[in-house]
Amino acid sequence: MNNRANVRSRTMLILTAMILVTALAVFYQYIFGDRYFIFMESDIGSDTAHQYISQYALLIRKLQTGNLSLWDSTNGFGVNLFTYSLTNPFLMLLYFAGTLVGRPGYLYLIIWLYILEILLTGLAGYLYLSEFSFSEYAKIIAAYMFAFNSYLIIWGQHYHFGAYCFSCVILARALERYIRGRSRWWTVTLAGFFVIWTSAYTGYMIMVFAAVYTMIRLLMTEEFHCGQFLKRGFSIAGFLLLGIGMGAVIMLPFAYDILAVSKRLDSKKTLLQRLFAYGYYKTRYYKTQYSRFFLSTGDGISSMNRYMNYYFAPCLHFSLLFVLFFPQYLTAVPKMDSSRKNRVWHYVVFGIFAVSILMPQAAIIMNGFAYAAWRYYFVYMIYFALISARMTDETLRGNSRGWIYVPILALTAWKLRGFMDVYGSPVKTMAPQIALASGMTVCLMKLGQKEKDRFTSFARAALPVFLIMSIGLEVFATFDSQHIVSEKDNPLSSRGALVKEGDYVQELYRSDVPGAIAWIREQDPQYARIEKMEYFTFSVDGMVQDYRGVSAYNSIMSGRLQDYTDTYWPELRSYDDNHYLFKDGLTNPSQVNLAGVKYVIANRWGNFPAGYKKVYEKGSAAVYQNPDVENIGSFYGVQDVKIHDEDGTEAIEVRFEDRDPSAEIFIDGRTKDSLVEGTVTAAQDGYLYIANPNEIGWKAYLDGQEVPMLLANKAFTAIEVGAGSHTFALRYFCPGVRPGLIISVSSLAVFVFALFLTRKRKGAAA
Repeated sequence: MNNRANVRSRTMLILTAMILVTALAVFYQYIFGDRYFIFMESDIGSDTAHQYISQYALLIRKLQTGNLSLWDSTNGFGVNLFTYSLTNPFLMLLYFAGTLVGRPGYLYLIIWLYILEILLTGLAGYLYLSEFSFSEYAKIIAAYMFAFNSYLIIWGQHYHFGAYCFSCVILARALERYIRGRSRWWTVTLAGFFVIWTSAYTGYMIMVFAAVYTMIRLLMTEEFHCGQFLKRGFSIAGFLLLGIGMGAVIMLPFAYDILAVSKRLDSKKTLLQRLFAYGYYKTRYYKTQYSRFFLSTGDGISSMNRYMNYYFAPCLHFSLLFVLFFPQYLTAVPKMDSSRKNRVWHYVVFGIFAVSILMPQAAIIMNGFAYAAWRYYFVYMIYFALISARMTDETLRGNSRGWIYVPILALTAWKLRGFMDVYGSPVKTMAPQIALASGMTVCLMKLGQKEKDRFTSFARAALPVFLIMSIGLEVFATFDSQHIVSEKDNPLSSRGALVKEGDYVQELYRSDVPGAIAWIREQDPQYARIEKMEYFTFSVDGMVQDYRGVSAYNSIMSGRLQDYTDTYWPELRSYDDNHYLFKDGLTNPSQVNLAGVKYVIANRWGNFPAGYKKVYEKGSAAVYQNPDVENIGSFYGVQDVKIHDEDGTEAIEVRFEDRDPSAEIFIDGRTKDSLVEGTVTAAQDGYLYIANPNEIGWKAYLDGQEVPMLLANKAFTAIEVGAGSHTFALRYFCPGVRPGLIISVSSLAVFVFALFLTRKRKGAAA
C-alpha cells in the first residue's frame, strides 16, 4: 500500500512538473511580459475584457466594502448578482486575493488562476485514471493531455469554464470509486454538491453526464444482475439528488435569473418542437468538427471561416497523439484483455459519442432544451483521456497494428498542410506539428513491436517529449497575440492581449474619474444616473468606477430591458447587438431623461452633450449636468399615461414630455443597490415612474404598505399614487434564495444524519 502511494506521489510530482514547465513556456509573455491574459476582439476570449474583468472588480469592491447586496445597479440598469460567477471556486480565489492586492492588481492574477485550473484538472484526471488498471506511464500521458485539452484551453479562458473540466472529473472519480466499492456514498453526494456549487448552469450538464456514465458503468460491471443494477442506480441517483439539494441555495436563484435574463428560449415552441426542430447540422458544422479534431487553431482564430467562431465552435481536439490513437482504438478493441461484454460496450459507448456529436439533439438537451450549444464538450474529454490511457497500454502490450499509423499520419500531415493556406492561421506551427506527429508515429510503431530492444526505451522516453512539444505549440499558437493593444491603439479596432500599462486599463482605472464621481455624491444626495461620453472601454466602466449608468454588455440585460431598448431606445444598441452604449443613445433625449441620466463625465477637451452645463472640472475629467433631470423618478397624471395589457398584466406607457413638473420627488441615492426609497408630493392622482427594472424579486411599498408594482414602458416600475405627500420604497429580495436556503439546510441536515448513521453502523460492525 505504501509503495503504491509512493509511486502515485512520484507520478503526480512528475505530472505537476510537466504541466508547470509547459505553462511557464507558453504563457511566458503573460507571466513575465507586459501583457495581461485578457484579450480584445480576437475570438479567444474578448468577453473577459468586455465585461468579466469589470464584474470581478465589482465583486472585489463589494467584499472590500462589505456591501453584500444581491442586486447590482452599476451594470446597465441593474442586474441580479447571480448573473455573475459568484461561487466558482477558482474565481472565488480571485475575488478574495483581489481584496488583498487591490484593483487593478487582480488582473495579473488571472493568468495564475488559469494555470491553477490546468494543473488541478490534470492531477484530478490522473487520480480518476488511477481507478482503472492503467500503467503509470499511460496515466501520466493521458492526464497531461487532459490538462491541456482544447475545451479547457479555449472555453476555459474565454468564460473561465476551466473549473468545469475539474468538477466533472471529480464527480466521475467519485462515481467510479463508489461503483467499484472503494468509497462510501457520501463522497458521491459531496462531489455532486461541489458540481452545483461550482456552476448551476454546467452542473445540469454534468448531472446528465453522470446519469449516462453511471448506467454505462453499471451495465459494464460483470457481477451486477438486474436487481443490483436498479438498486445501485437508484442509490446513486439519491446520493446525487441530496448533493443537488445541498446546493439549492445556489441553483434556485441562478435558475430564476436565467429565466429573467434569457430571451433565447422561445416560449412559443413546445419541448418536442425545440428538440426536433431540425435533424442534423449544416455542412459547415461537420467540416468544422472534422478540422478541430486535428487542431483547434488550424482554421484560424479571428479569421476563422468555419461554423460559428473560434471559441464557440465545437472543441474536439485532445492532442495530435490522440488523433493517432483514436482510429487505432477502434481496431484494437477486439484484442483487449477483457470480456466479450466489455468489448461490445466499448463500441456501444463509441456509438453514443458519435451520435451525440453528429446530431443536434444532444446539444439541445445539454443546453437545457433552449438551442444547440457545445459548452458541454468538456464531458467528452474524460472519454478521450480513457481512450488515450487504454491505447498507450495496448501499444506497450503490442496489441496495436503499426501499419495503421501510417495512413493516419498521412491524413494528419495532409490536413495540417492544408491549414497553412488558411488566412490568419498560425501557419508557423504547422510544419513543426507535422514533424512532431511523425516523431510520435515512429515512437508508437516501435513501442508496439513485440520484440523490445534499446530503441524501445528511447521511444518510450521520446514519446512524452514529442507530446509536450506538440501541445505546447498548439497552446502557444492559441494565445500568441500578433496584434497587441498598445498604449496609443484604440481597442475598438485592435486585437490581442491588453498591455499592462495600455490605454484600456488606464481608462478603466484613471484617477480623475473617481474624483469626479466623489464630487457628484458630495453635492447631490439624489439617486440619479451617471454616464460617460467615451466608449473607449466599451460599456463596463460603471462596475469598475462605481457609478450607476445605463451602459451594459451582452446578454446580462433582462428580456424586458431588451424589449424596451428595441421599442423605445434602439440608439442605445446602434454599435452592435451586444453593446448598450450611452454615447450612441444620447441622440434620444427623451429616453435619456426618463432613465434619469443627470450627470455625464467627459474628457475636458473632448465632446460634451449639447444643452448640458459644465459643473466640475479637474485634471482631464469634466462633469456636465442635465438640467431636465433630478433623479430616476417622474410623476404623471392619470390622463397623461396610456394604460394597456402587457402579457396578461396591466401596464402603462409614459413620455417624459408629459410628466407633471410640479410634482416633487426625492429619491435617496445613498442607499444600497437593493433599496430605492424616497418621497413624492403631487397635487393630483397619478403614477410615479421609477427607472428601476421591473424584475422578479422587487416589491413596491407606499407609506409602508406593499402595493402593486406596475410595468412601465415594457421594463420599468410604476406605482399608483394619490394626491398628497407619500413615502415610497422598492426593495429587492433575491428570488430563489429563501426556498433554496430552506432546501439546502434541510438537505444538509439529512446528509449529516445519514452520515452519522453510517458511521454508527460501521462502528457497530467493527
